Amino acid sequence: MVLGPASDGGYYLIGLKHPHPQLFERIAWGTDSVARATCERAAEIGLATTLLAEWYDVDDLQTCAGCRRSCSAVRPASCGGFAAASRAFLKATPQISA
Repeated sequence: MVLGPASDGGYYLIGLKHPHPQLFERIAWGTDSVARATCERAAEIGLATTLLAEWYDVDDLQTCAGCRRSCSAVRPASCGGFAAASRAFLKATPQISA
């Protein structure tokens, strides 16, 4: 498992080579312990884990506004297409704001 822990205790990315439904059982979703609990569950089922750098996830208007600022601050041509899908979504939905 590759897990990108989010600054709010959740995660912004999870990657698996194969489905592991038990990885998502008995997790207190919506709490600040989701990433930690997911790592613990991975250990319980014998799943090796690699952690990425902590970052933020986008799951409310405040973090959406932060994503918009991050995407606006970086020129796409200078960063190899940084967040291309996020940029396209935010451009298509200007009504989303914090």
